[in-house]
Amino acid sequence: MYTYESSNNDAAAAVSLATSLGLADTNVEYDVTMDAFIVADEASQARVISQASADKISFSHDGYDDRAMEKIANGQDPDLPPENQAVRMAQETLEDSDLMPPASDVSLEDSAVTWTEARVAETSGEPNSTVDEEIYRTAIQVRFSRTVDSYEGIGPGAKLGVEFADGGEVSHVLKIWPDLAQVGERETISVEAAEDRAHEGQGKIYRPGACADAHVKKANIEYYFPPLDTGQDDVFPVYVFEGPCFDGSGDRLTGSYSTYRHLVPAVT
Repeated sequence: MYTYESSNNDAAAAVSLATSLGLADTNVEYDVTMDAFIVADEASQARVISQASADKISFSHDGYDDRAMEKIANGQDPDLPPENQAVRMAQETLEDSDLMPPASDVSLEDSAVTWTEARVAETSGEPNSTVDEEIYRTAIQVRFSRTVDSYEGIGPGAKLGVEFADGGEVSHVLKIWPDLAQVGERETISVEAAEDRAHEGQGKIYRPGACADAHVKKANIEYYFPPLDTGQDDVFPVYVFEGPCFDGSGDRLTGSYSTYRHLVPAVT
C-alpha cells in the first residue's frame, strides 16, 4: 500500500518544459483558480501548465489540429511518424524535457500507441447520392505505464504520454506522476475471491459507450492511482478483469475505446 506525497511542481518546471519545446514566449504566470503556473505563447497557440497542487504538468499546441484539417481539406494525409519511430521520439521528448521518470518507475517496453482519427464525409451533391466516408489519421499518441513493485500502475493518477501531429511536431505532453510513500502492507485476496466481488458489482467498471458485450479473457494485478484532487490518496493493488468489446451487431470494437475493464480491490 502507498499514499501520495506532496507535489513539488513549480514555475521552473513550466519554464523548463516550455523552453525545451521551443516556445518563443516563456514568461510564467500563476493562476490562483487552477493553483498552476502557466506559460502561454499566444502566437503559436501553445501553452504549458504546471499544477502545484497535483503532480501534473502538460503541454498543448492546438494550432497543429487546424493544420491537419487543412491538409485533409486539400486531399492530403497528415504526415505522421510510424509507430516505432513515434515511440523513440516520445522517449527523446521526455528525456530532453527532463520529464522521464527513473527507469525503475516506468515501463518503456510496454508503450501503448493510439491514433486520433477524423471522419470526413464526401458526396457528389446529387439527390439520393451515396455518401462516402474517408478516415484520416490526424495525430499519434504514445503512452508509457508507471510501475510499482513490478506491477503496472493504472488510473487517472498515473499518466505519461506524448502526442505528435502533422510533420512529427509535438502537439501534446502529459505527465501525472506523484511521489509515493509506503504506508504498510495488506493481504492480497485470491483471483477467485476477486471474481466473487466482481459478480457482486464491487469495484470500478470501464465500459465504452458502444460496448454491448464483452469477453473477459484475463485478470491481472495492477496498482490503482486515484485522481489527485479528490482527497483519495491511497494507491493500492486491484485485479483488472479485461477483454475486447463488441457492438450490438456482434462486431468487435477497434481503436482507443474498445476494451472492457473491471477493477476490483485485491486487498482485504
